[in-house]
Parts: sequence; C-alpha cells; structure tokens
Amino acid sequence: MGAVGVLFVFVAVLVPEATHLRGEAGSAAAA
Repeated sequence: MGAVGVLFVFVAVLVPEATHLRGEAGSAAAA
C-alpha cells in the first residue's frame, strides 16, 4: 500500500494543479 498510496496522493495533488494551470492559460489566451 505504501508505494500505491504515495502515487495516489501524488496524482490527486498534481492533476487538479495541472488542470488549473491549463485553465488559466486558456483564459489568458481568450482574454
């Protein structure tokens, strides 16, 4: 569970950050 748990937390934190940054870039390009 150790490695899987770390990987799960890593993905859970990183995916929203990536989508947030991509959303900001899209908003800046549209503006």
